[in-house]
Amino acid sequence: MTIRRSPSQFRGLPFNTSRASIALTMKDRRQYRRWRVSMPCSVKWEDGLTKGLIANISFGGALVSEVSAVPPEGAEVALTFEAEEGEVQLEGKLSSRVVHTISELIEHGGAGAFGVQFEGSIEEIRSKLIPVFSVLTSKEGEPG
Repeated sequence: MTIRRSPSQFRGLPFNTSRASIALTMKDRRQYRRWRVSMPCSVKWEDGLTKGLIANISFGGALVSEVSAVPPEGAEVALTFEAEEGEVQLEGKLSSRVVHTISELIEHGGAGAFGVQFEGSIEEIRSKLIPVFSVLTSKEGEPG
């Protein structure tokens, strides 16, 4: 079986890696389920603040879209959003592994996006997000 892939795709995997192995590797990268949402939020970092929408969220992090400013890669940020259970604030760092900021769109009048990887103990993160995910489950039924 021949697998065709671009040179930049699947970097670090042996050339003879099967499609099933690649699928498992990609699945293993996502440690937590992601929930597709559209929740207004604010993101604060040392030199700035922006408002946006959380497009997806998991115990590991979130994708923030529709922003007018993008924090620098590696910036420590505080992500705050309103949930039915009250205000939720999570600390995090802009993830350099996941994030490809889309700030060039801002320069042309569009909106940007970036990913945040949550930091802190998983117990603390879960205690803040389990009530949010419980509401999402009752409303939508399935994670995204």
